[in-house]
Amino acid sequence: MMYSAADDSVEAFLTNECLLKVDSTAAPFFRKMGFKSKQQLIAYLPNLSVSDLTQLGLPEAEASAIMRHSNKTSPKKTNNRMFPRLASKYLTLLIVGYAFVQPEAIDLGYLCQGYRLLLIKNYQLFKKAVFKAEKKVLKSVFELLDERWLSKRYRLCYKWECDDEKDVADCLVLLGDRLHFHSITIKQSRLHMFSKFRPINMEIRQCTDILLLSISIPHSVADLTLNLKETNPLSFEGVCIRKFRNLQLYNCKQTVDILSRFATATDSLTINGDCLEEPGVMEYLAQMECQKIIVQTWNVMQEKLREFFSCQSKANKFIDCEFIDYSQIGQYDWACNYFTQICLNEKINIQIDKQIEDVEVFFETLFNGSLKLFKHKSIHSN
Repeated sequence: MMYSAADDSVEAFLTNECLLKVDSTAAPFFRKMGFKSKQQLIAYLPNLSVSDLTQLGLPEAEASAIMRHSNKTSPKKTNNRMFPRLASKYLTLLIVGYAFVQPEAIDLGYLCQGYRLLLIKNYQLFKKAVFKAEKKVLKSVFELLDERWLSKRYRLCYKWECDDEKDVADCLVLLGDRLHFHSITIKQSRLHMFSKFRPINMEIRQCTDILLLSISIPHSVADLTLNLKETNPLSFEGVCIRKFRNLQLYNCKQTVDILSRFATATDSLTINGDCLEEPGVMEYLAQMECQKIIVQTWNVMQEKLREFFSCQSKANKFIDCEFIDYSQIGQYDWACNYFTQICLNEKINIQIDKQIEDVEVFFETLFNGSLKLFKHKSIHSN
């Protein structure tokens, strides 16, 4: 049986052009994968290989004939990647989100051969809409008694505040594998209770033991916040350096040691302004190869801060500041070019610390000067 040249079906393509038998297994094979027309199949074949098709169950002779025809008719490519460049490699596809528990398992940039074949086989399911889970912040483990929050429609963000340690332990045992945290905020002394989970974000408070941190922080963590406790000098013996996507360090007194011996950042590093007073910090930050460095400060007039922003560095530099004194607004002009976009979009607190003598000048300063960049202003008076 032969099909007409105008026939756009998968069967016609396989029989007329790939010269397969009418009763070959290829036609039902591709129909099962979701291909409904010749053009659809032709467009996708360059992404496959004979090995891919045989591992999915197609006889080698048929797979070879199909790929031989595809290689003859398709434009030559220098790079035969399965997936095109994506705007964000952390998109969560609905079907894959339900198939895999861990978000990092669906990072398309790191799919192993087995997952790659699985996604090819379920090609038709890629037509599903992109699913973005809703964020749910939990401040008590008792909220988990509401089983709605166990659905993967929610990204669970747990912040340990007042929970009893035994209550938390009982809850984790009770719910077991049903719990999947996207973000966890805890003290270091409680870290061992959450070591089996695979969050993407972690904030660890009252950090005192760097070696314990290096052992206990899950490998899934990409964004790490450390709030260190003022104590004796930290020990880095036996610690291996680890890269994070985003790293935030607060109350840190050994910044260079932490960045060079324990944790560094590839995308964003956030530090306190006081860190710039430590010996060697500015020189070390200047040669860091992360994309941006954010300095969180209460005092934009800090001498070391201005010195840091005037020197050359590999990373882009930004300022995050929540409070401004009205009497010093004119001295903030240099810093306005460095405020983060988040800082400009969120509320800036302006403290009126001197007598207002001219209302017109007052409003001009607040709304038409350098402060016009801030979209939300909160004004406080003594």
